Amino acid sequence: MLQTAGVAKCIAASNVTLNQVAITANNTVNNIGTVAVAQVTGVDATSIWNNATGGSLTVTQSLLPTGTLQANAVNNTVNYAGTGTQSIKAGNYYNLTISGAHTTNNITLPAGTVGIAGTFAPTATFGGGGYVVTGNTIDYNGTGAQQWRRLTTTI
Repeated sequence: MLQTAGVAKCIAASNVTLNQVAITANNTVNNIGTVAVAQVTGVDATSIWNNATGGSLTVTQSLLPTGTLQANAVNNTVNYAGTGTQSIKAGNYYNLTISGAHTTNNITLPAGTVGIAGTFAPTATFGGGGYVVTGNTIDYNGTGAQQWRRLTTTI
């Protein structure tokens, strides 16, 4: 587990795999590399994960149920890649991927707006679950041409 306290942390190495990142209050983790993590937790809105330009974050469980995600820097990617139930965090992304074989588990999009400036790749597969899309908006907010992707669901 990587736990922040006192100062901002920077993850610069490529291909870092962690079980959990716990971000304390008034701290920011700046990801400028490639990180795979089961879960990222925070204690309040001042617990910040910043996916910097070119950064890549793959999360297989939860991503900041409490805390702030900054993922709109150019050419960064957030990939929700679990096999269990996952919730997508509201906010702005540059590239957003939703992947993994979820069998009977659902992926819930937030009651709010998910902004995407680059590529949206909803490639998750389901055996009986699907996308829960009640009360949300996907906003393609890039400055160039973007390809619209349809969410397929079985629920």
